[in-house]
Order: sequence, then C-alpha cells, then structure tokens
Amino acid sequence: MNLLWLVNVRLPEVSKIMKWESRPYGGWLINSSKKLSELPNIKLNIAYPEKKVKNLELIKGKNINYYAFKPKGNSHFYKSYFDSFQKIIELTNPDLVNIYGTELNHVLPMVDACLKNGTKFVITAQGLTTAIQEHIYSNIPINVILGYTIRNIIKRDNIKRLKNNFMKRAEREKEILNKSEYFIGRTTFDRAVATQINPNINYYMCNETLREEFYKHRWDVQNIERYSIFISQGKSPYKGLHNLLKAVSIVSKKYPDTKLYVAGNMRCFSNNLVDKMLITRYEKYLEQLILKLNLKKRVIFTGTLDEKQMCERYLKSHVYVSASSIENSPNSLAEAMILGVPSVASYVGGVPNMMDHGKEGFLYQHDAPYMLSYFISKIFEDDNLAMNLSENSVKRASKVHDIDSNVEKLVKIYEEILSD
Repeated sequence: MNLLWLVNVRLPEVSKIMKWESRPYGGWLINSSKKLSELPNIKLNIAYPEKKVKNLELIKGKNINYYAFKPKGNSHFYKSYFDSFQKIIELTNPDLVNIYGTELNHVLPMVDACLKNGTKFVITAQGLTTAIQEHIYSNIPINVILGYTIRNIIKRDNIKRLKNNFMKRAEREKEILNKSEYFIGRTTFDRAVATQINPNINYYMCNETLREEFYKHRWDVQNIERYSIFISQGKSPYKGLHNLLKAVSIVSKKYPDTKLYVAGNMRCFSNNLVDKMLITRYEKYLEQLILKLNLKKRVIFTGTLDEKQMCERYLKSHVYVSASSIENSPNSLAEAMILGVPSVASYVGGVPNMMDHGKEGFLYQHDAPYMLSYFISKIFEDDNLAMNLSENSVKRASKVHDIDSNVEKLVKIYEEILSD
C-alpha cells in the first residue's frame, strides 16, 4: 500500500536529517508514522509545509520520504499549493492520501489535486473550525474582543478578527468536507460536525497515538509540587485561561500555596522590548486579570516546553486543567490521563468521550469558574481520591491510545477505503 500523508508540521526525523532546529510540535504523528512505515506492505510518504525550502524538496528518511513544500501566506496562493501537490502526487503515485486537519490553507488545494488525479483521499479530524468559531468569545469582555495592541494593528488579528478568520476557514472546511467521501474521527463531536456538513460522508473511528515520552512514566501524589495546577497552553482565547484564573483566585483562598503553571509562547509580564511590542490584546487582558485578582506571584509562564519538559511538568503537577470553550479531543488531556495526572476538564466538544466524570477525572461547565475551583479543591484535599482518579485514567487512556491497536485500526480503514 502506497500512502501519502499531508500534515501540518515537520516531524523530528527531518530536523535530524537536515540538522535544522527541532520544534516541539506534531508529536502525535511520530509514533503512528514510525509504526506504520515499518510494516512490510506499507510505503509511507509525508508532505508538510516548510519555510526553509524554496519551493518543493524531497528529504529521504529511514523508512519515509518527506516532501517539504513552501507554505504560503493565505488562501490567495491556491494555485501554487495546487501545483506543488500535483507534482507530489505525480512523484509518489499514492494509492491513498490521508489529509490531517481541515483548518489550513493548503488542504483544499490537496483535495482538488486528488480529485483531478482520481486519487482516493481521507480526511482525519483535528480542530474543526466550523464549531470553534462559535465559541471564541466565551466569557471575554466586549472591550477586549474589539480592542487592539500595536501587534494586533499590524497583524490585524485581534479577537474579533480571529473569529472572522475562523469563519472564513469554516467556509473552506465545509467545501472540503462536501468534496470528501471518507472521514476519520474519534468523538461524537467530530462525527456530528462532519456528518451535518456532509450527510453522505463515510465516517470511520480511530483513536490517536500520543508522543512516546508519555507512555514511559506514571504520576504519583508523593512526588508532586502540592497545590500546583498545570494548563498546557493559554494563548488562544478559546483555551479559557481567563476562566481558569478566576478559579485559581477562588482556590487560593482555601489553599494559599496554590500555583498555576502556563505552558506556551506567551508574552505576559515580559520585560523584553520585542515582547512588549508583540503582546496581543488578549494577553494584555490576562495581565490585567492577574493583577486584579492578586495572582502575580501565583502564575508562572513556563515558555514553550519540549516533549520531555512537558512530561516533567505534568508529573510535578497536582492537577491538570483543560479549560477550553471548545475542543475535539485535546492531546494535552490525553497525555495527562495516560500519565495519571488527576484532571479537570470543561464539558465541551469531544471531551466527554475521553473521561467519565467522577471516575477518571472531573468535568465542569466551561464558563463556570466556581465549579472548576470546586473540583480542583476536591483533588487538593483528598490524596485517595487523587490516586483513584489517576489509576482509572491510566487504565482508560492506555487502552484508547495503544500504539499497536491504533495503527492496526488505521491500516484496516485504509484497506476498507481502497476496496470500496
């Protein structure tokens, strides 16, 4: 079986081959691509956007051929993408193309290139912008939604424009799904969105494989920083950091040693002049909220963490929180669960498919910080509860994210599509 994947990021093998700086993204693809490429009847090619190439470049890996194409600024570069993908299809002659995600500019040109060449393709769900754009404003004041910083003026990307951008992506996403016959998802949420856009689409269920480091470790309440909370990112408004800050303010009244660790490339309270110029209106709002709630000494922005650093931060944390106003199946929550970190997650999108409330973690209404604080406090005050949640989440996540069974399922889906 000759396969072509279209993904959004560079995989680490390419960085090692080309001696490029590695980026801590795309980890959910590493194990599945590695396992898949090692199967005797599989030939795997991966196309991905790469700023370091002029147009199109072939990079030969151990078992995988990588085709790096030049990313373009916006959807106006349709023809350039289309021509690149025509060339990649010609070079690889795939039996099937698996397109990961529907949200970026290059996806529609690949769909059209496949249709023109008579090549079968399947879409794999990531974030679905048709739904995300409905929830971006959640619990954010109107002056922040409409407000600007210098960066927002230059980039034209304040929260209102972010929503407008997602609305445009949603229209493109609808066109993509209406042109597609096959769709791979993993939650009731992505099934609902995909089949409401295209009632005739063939839906397949396949769980995700996680980054390798997270299969190696287990959380233990005896080895943590007590009363510490971790959120894996907070830069995007719909990730709900503003709601979590309100919850931390409530929790800290009962637990004065409470700390919140926020991962990701954020510019809040940075003394760097460039960061001050590039801070967004939402980040400025977070700063104001932190000062208003007297949380300056409680909130630690860790910066971007690589795979091992992320794993270490999870394992040190007393509680992991997913506070988003919308998600499909956040990999961060899956990583927390397979490590066994007691987790509290907003009841949104596909999250209810990931954990049973009260057994493997706690679910709460995303715009109710008082309920989030209640469940965080329950874990803080009861080590037996924390360990029970931990053990149950590991059992479930280890089964859901088993590498071998997920790759086997993926191959069966490919075979079904090709025999259709």
